[in-house]
Amino acid sequence: MAEFNETKTPDMYDTWDGPGLPPAVKKVFVAMIAGLAVVAIPYLVTAALPKSEVRDEIAEFRVWTEDNIIPFSKHFSTVGTGPKTAVAGNEGGGASILEDAASDVGAEVDKLVTAIEITPPPVEVVEPVEAPDPTHPIEVKPPPKPVSPYLAIKIPEAAYKDITVFIEDPHKSLDGFYQALGDVALKKPGATVHLSHWGDSAIAADGMPSAVRRLLQRTFGDGGHGYSMVSASTPWYRRKDIEWTSKNWRTEEFIRDQAADGHYGYGGVVSEGSPGAKASWKTVEEGVGTAASRFTIYFQKHKRGGTLQVNIDGVEAKSIETATEGDLEEHSETIKVPDGPHTFEIRNSGGGRLRVYGVAVERSEGVVYDGMGVVGARDTRWLNANAEGMAWALKARDPDLYILMYGGNALEDKTTMSWYRERLVEVIKLWRTAIPGKSCLIMSPIDHGERYRGKVRTVERQVEMMAVQREVALQEGCAFFSIYDAMGGQGAIGRWFDEGLASGDLAHPTAKGSVELGRLFYQAIMKGLHDWVATQKDAQP
Repeated sequence: MAEFNETKTPDMYDTWDGPGLPPAVKKVFVAMIAGLAVVAIPYLVTAALPKSEVRDEIAEFRVWTEDNIIPFSKHFSTVGTGPKTAVAGNEGGGASILEDAASDVGAEVDKLVTAIEITPPPVEVVEPVEAPDPTHPIEVKPPPKPVSPYLAIKIPEAAYKDITVFIEDPHKSLDGFYQALGDVALKKPGATVHLSHWGDSAIAADGMPSAVRRLLQRTFGDGGHGYSMVSASTPWYRRKDIEWTSKNWRTEEFIRDQAADGHYGYGGVVSEGSPGAKASWKTVEEGVGTAASRFTIYFQKHKRGGTLQVNIDGVEAKSIETATEGDLEEHSETIKVPDGPHTFEIRNSGGGRLRVYGVAVERSEGVVYDGMGVVGARDTRWLNANAEGMAWALKARDPDLYILMYGGNALEDKTTMSWYRERLVEVIKLWRTAIPGKSCLIMSPIDHGERYRGKVRTVERQVEMMAVQREVALQEGCAFFSIYDAMGGQGAIGRWFDEGLASGDLAHPTAKGSVELGRLFYQAIMKGLHDWVATQKDAQP
């Protein structure tokens, strides 16, 4: 019978007989002291530095904060279909929070739809003029005044009667958006209206955006799902009303300033894939998103580019070489198909690396609503993006209305409000310069609460920040909408939690809460459209 023997070594088993502590124990103590010193550095440095974004970057390396109970837990996560990637803070939210917000709520949303009416407006009738009396001057009547076709749109009061907070738009920034929405309502051939909504983890799981998307598409027409990232550095990025898969991509995000060239595309995330990387998008079988008629890919051409293969319904439709001898180039490619159900796939078929920003699945008419939430995002981090690259991305998508909804993550920051105001102006000007004349709206963050003496109150810094957001929005010619006030104002998140609309972290909506946020914004849009139509009485058609 075989016999197995262990070999003992003096280092492992001999007893220490010398003076003092054994060397190994001393090494452990030295290592512990060194470790504690390293852990203390972020605390000491942030305490010594003045308020700035650099200080906030260093503060992210603190091993423990009130919203990061497990040391370093907010810095690392594993994407289910790809390699481990760094995640920049999740606002204290866990997977269960965002998974809940991403659950299917289509049926609940459909109950909120209010049908609009199209009634041709009255046309002024010119009475026939009798033969003139030769003894009197001829009476000349002016021709009938043209009637605006938009007066045919009737928005029932039920579409907005429950809301008490409306969109502030003293500069009429949203008029262009309302006109585009009116064209869709009137079923003008080829009419589309395109909304793009940027934000953080409050919308990353496509909860609120999907609710607004479904409500608008049920009311005015389904223009397709819109923009999706190819991959994400967090498993909490979700898509609704479309089936999305992604495998073997590495991501770089604008919030972490990870791309050396600063090019992050429309959603703030660029995905890089070696040969074999792939992603797919499939229209759903019921509800909205059941059909598509065009598929657009937004990508880079660069020196080490690979072959981008596009498959539609399992058949190769196009092969694009992304290698170039010159500098980085931004590109988009649109493939049209018969309107109906489809599966679109992109893959790296070899030759180098693909760098892809995202794709859009759309139709030729109706409402398109892009929802682009990045977990841990701050609006000021858009200043990490290359301005020319960002301008290209915005022009390529060309939304009729763009919505910026940030602030939740910045509540932890120690920067001054004057610093934040200056940066926010710069951020808004990125959009205003790239796509001048387009409707813009700054939306407040949802209410973020903290527990104090047995009650829930709004974090004080949020109130200060929203005042700055409103001031800058109106100063820069944008509209402003306080979803915070629409939720109920001070401490609303506590009441929402009691009603099952908010999660226990007092910073994220549940699935039901996402529907309610969507309802509040949808009804504000409907009230704005109603008021705009009323102004068309004196407008030319």
